[in-house]
Amino acid sequence: MAALVVLNLWHLLGGPRWLFWGIAFAAGAFVWAERDAVPRGIRRVALVLTAIAIVVWPLGGAGLHSLERGLYIGAMISSVMACVSLLARAARHSPALGTLSDHLLQQGYRRRYVLLAVAGQVLPCMLGFAGVHLLLGVAQRGAHANEAQRLAMFTVVSRSFSSATLWSPTFGNMVILLALYPQLRWGQVLPVGLALAASIIVLSMVVDRRLLRAAGPDAPPPPAPPGVLRASAVFLLAMVVFFIAVMCLAGWLHLPVSAGISMLAPLVALGLHYRFAGAGRTPKLAARRVLADARDLRIFAPEVLLFMAAGCGGTVIADTIPREWIGAVAGMMAGYALPAILALIASIMTLSLVGVHPVLSAVLLASTFSPAALNLPPLIHVCTLLTGWCLATIVAPFSMTNMTASRYAGIGLVEYGIRQNGRFAAVSALVLVCVLAAMAAVVR
Repeated sequence: MAALVVLNLWHLLGGPRWLFWGIAFAAGAFVWAERDAVPRGIRRVALVLTAIAIVVWPLGGAGLHSLERGLYIGAMISSVMACVSLLARAARHSPALGTLSDHLLQQGYRRRYVLLAVAGQVLPCMLGFAGVHLLLGVAQRGAHANEAQRLAMFTVVSRSFSSATLWSPTFGNMVILLALYPQLRWGQVLPVGLALAASIIVLSMVVDRRLLRAAGPDAPPPPAPPGVLRASAVFLLAMVVFFIAVMCLAGWLHLPVSAGISMLAPLVALGLHYRFAGAGRTPKLAARRVLADARDLRIFAPEVLLFMAAGCGGTVIADTIPREWIGAVAGMMAGYALPAILALIASIMTLSLVGVHPVLSAVLLASTFSPAALNLPPLIHVCTLLTGWCLATIVAPFSMTNMTASRYAGIGLVEYGIRQNGRFAAVSALVLVCVLAAMAAVVR
């Protein structure tokens, strides 16, 4: 995994062509070494994608360039995932997080609902799934009047976390799509992504308004425990400083934001381990803890296999689809932003419901129905795919977010993904399609 990260950064810094083979070997060796940890379903998806890619390879314009592009996409998202995981594991040792968790539990139902929605935008960006587990733990332990209100606490966490992927550069979907759109930078996507994420949080409150009203007014909040405001301020400041440092480093080296994250996150993790090690801390102890966390990265073998298979298989399949077919379908929607945006979002959501991971569907749609084919501004095209990915994560029973939340909630995947979030996803899709279509008119 370390070799994969280093070789990916070397490639982004302008390394030689043979790095393609080095990355392929590192990823293959890692997945092979941890093959027993890869679920059967992901292995099946990878084999099916590989078989389809081999069959269609001679039929179109796919070549080694297709494999290179897909491999580099897979390596980039795998590197970010690994480095953010190191950062999240180090941050979990912070006493401030325990203070924040206890404070959230003491709030009334309505206030806790809103605070969980806001925290779902912030904590997972720095802590990854560690932040999701922390917030779901708060939702599980809090007091609820009935079953519907209890489940609403879990759904607001998963909705908020999924909507954070619309703007945060630490998530894989942003990494993949920015790699496919070299003309765009994260700073251009950020304001639109934040607006869409805020819309999803507001829509969640609108959909759950009956539950919030039924809960009645909250009692006066208890006094904040000593240090909770300072802990919140320190955490927010640390996240802002980290993002600014990443942006500055990426801009200075003329690299994607994902490369800046891969460079800085392990160093910040080392510093956090040193900071939270107590009175007997030493650089050697901090380094040992980082290495211990790095050994646990073997659990990401399924994700690495999926990202590599989706990147390579998706680009090969996209390059073999006849341009005439794409042109015919795109021609029916070109110049009409509303149906084009609706078709992209509906395609990702539909594919996710039948088990196709949004990684694959987003790569396929970005590579085939491009901004030029649909006559959409690139910024709106990217934000449309991000929105489809976000809503697919909320509603699909197979998404990692829903799998985690359903375990905490104690209900089945289908019930949690479709019954609890289906109406919300449908309402959000219709509203956000209209918002994106209006943005497309303004950008044009």
